[in-house]
Amino acid sequence: QTRAFQIEVILDNTEGKFKPGMFVRISVVIEKLENVILIPRKAVLILDDQPTVFVVVDSRAASRVVNLGAEVDGYIVVSSGLNPSDTLVTLGQDYLEDDDLVKITAWDENKR
Repeated sequence: QTRAFQIEVILDNTEGKFKPGMFVRISVVIEKLENVILIPRKAVLILDDQPTVFVVVDSRAASRVVNLGAEVDGYIVVSSGLNPSDTLVTLGQDYLEDDDLVKITAWDENKR
């Protein structure tokens, strides 16, 4: 429930940075994914009970059904349905339909 575990580790503490009873946050690599397409989870819509994304083809929206894999920190692996060269819609896809005209603009984080 707390996602806290008591563990025992052996590490180099010659600088004395770590003290008994300290709390730490660690990450454990279970699997290393290479040569995969990783997209923001928020880019995926469920349409007709299928995970779907929108890409831009010749300034038009095109929906693509995708197969999803592992999810890490808000990103998800796409195992099929997308190509690395595709332009993925990550903002406003909730309002798109196939063949809608799309204008690509830069997002300015400072103008929120």
